[in-house]
Amino acid sequence: MCLFYDRDPAEQMPALVPFIEQGLIGDEQCIYIADDQTIDQLAGQLDRSGINVAKESDRGALKLWTRREWRQEGELSSERKAEQVREFVEDSRRLGFKGVRFGVEMTWTLGPDIDAGRLEHWEATINDIFGPGVPGRIICQYNRSRLAPEVMLAALHTHPLAIMGDAVYPNLFYQAPLILNADGNGQPSNGNGSGKSSATARVEWMVSQLKRARAAEKEREALLKAQVVLAKTDANRRLAAIVESSDDAIISKDLNGVIMSWNRGAQRIFGYTGDEVIGKPITMLMPPERVNEEPGILDRIRHGVRVDHYETVRRRKDGTLFDISLTVSPIVDDDGRIVGASKIARDITDRKRAETALREVREQLAKANEQLEIRIAERTAELAETNSQLEAFVYSIAHDLRAPLRSMQAFSSMILEEYGAKLDETGKLYARRVVRAAESMDMMVLDLLAYGRVARSALELGAANVAAAWAAAITQNEHTIRETNAVVETTAALPAVRAHEATLTQVLANLLGNALKFVPPGVTPRVRLWAEQRPETVRLWVEDNGIGIAPEHHERIFRVFERLHGKDYGGTGIGLSIVRKGTERMGGRVGV
Repeated sequence: MCLFYDRDPAEQMPALVPFIEQGLIGDEQCIYIADDQTIDQLAGQLDRSGINVAKESDRGALKLWTRREWRQEGELSSERKAEQVREFVEDSRRLGFKGVRFGVEMTWTLGPDIDAGRLEHWEATINDIFGPGVPGRIICQYNRSRLAPEVMLAALHTHPLAIMGDAVYPNLFYQAPLILNADGNGQPSNGNGSGKSSATARVEWMVSQLKRARAAEKEREALLKAQVVLAKTDANRRLAAIVESSDDAIISKDLNGVIMSWNRGAQRIFGYTGDEVIGKPITMLMPPERVNEEPGILDRIRHGVRVDHYETVRRRKDGTLFDISLTVSPIVDDDGRIVGASKIARDITDRKRAETALREVREQLAKANEQLEIRIAERTAELAETNSQLEAFVYSIAHDLRAPLRSMQAFSSMILEEYGAKLDETGKLYARRVVRAAESMDMMVLDLLAYGRVARSALELGAANVAAAWAAAITQNEHTIRETNAVVETTAALPAVRAHEATLTQVLANLLGNALKFVPPGVTPRVRLWAEQRPETVRLWVEDNGIGIAPEHHERIFRVFERLHGKDYGGTGIGLSIVRKGTERMGGRVGV
């Protein structure tokens, strides 16, 4: 609710005092935030109405705060403020209160110069905080003489009910859900947007419309009351029929807790007939440990306070206990005096059983999830250790293979050079195949060494020339480029990047080698390098006309020893793993 007053904070009291009084009677925590003078006025009013302010403050039920406890540093933020209010609500629950009520003097706590847009978004957010199931209410007070008209418009847009004096008005201009479902930027909704004077006029018009609607409502209420009086006898008969046919237990009792009426639903739920219970105390339906609930319920009824959906335990005639939800309302006679209470009781045993089962399932799921996370962590550690051992093994094997491979290359070349004239064509073919096989094996060993070196070495990053690294990569693949008549292109300007130039060269060389190797038969390889400059980063693209990679394999191609194209194209499954490791070691990322 929003409460508007013209100038003096004392104008709030006719509505504010009953609001807090009802909360304290109903065992709710009440928090009021204002300046010292207004707090003193409220405390005096509460004392005069019979509330012991000192006692209620000592037990934590009444908190009279200044802006220090309420206002946050910096500009108003709906998200931070909502979190703070939720913490207040949770604190109230932990202290055992049945709910919490806030009264906030907006003029003083947020200051007269509060931005209307931010305020509007915050006030709309409050409606989400105090949604269904949250036992909370709030009255925001606005001084019309001190706040800008745009602020008043924001208040009228975001509160379902408006208070002026001691009258509560349904707010015809409430649109908080629309505010939150828009772009959420908290822009003020100041009517036609034509300045302060028009906003003032709009506020006055809106207030007059609220008062007019309230007057019309009072006229309707008076007319309805007259109609009710005329049809009271027929209505009583219909009401009695409805009560008797209800599945819920509907019981009335006097202010001493003596049962006065009992419907069929009550007989079905509790097992007693009306003759067995009428004229007897309601405590006969309570287990011994719950009897002390009744005095508190009767005390609230005497003060005109309704008890909503109170969950407790009651006892049937056969002695069995069951869960029940109670709604207890004061019964008022024609003179407005409270003469008793009506109680609607609903058996919620099945619902509570389902809630317990659901809670147990959630706990089991939580435990299973916790165990799964532990297993994942253990498996991750195992994989990391395995990967480290694999890298060391690869590095060791690669070193051991280099010496015999170099011998194969050397002796095969010597045979061709020194004895080539004595060999027939078949012998020369076999010797050349040995040379090529040795060269291929040597390249694989170099890849293995690079894989181990990239994984194990620490890199010192600095300014690296991409063009120079690309030129070196081309030189490394010069033999294949010449054999395949490949076309290797690059853009005119390649930037310098923060990298390790030797590692960058290895990465580009492997990408170029793959591009040259994985090309359909009869197709001339075409490879292009180009750079995309981004804020604080550079993306290098290596683009080719190769055979491609199926989308379902995209996540696998940078893993070690993954050979996804079959034996027709060869490859060791190491090259792209070196690309990934090298790029990540330089602080970058790689993708396809």
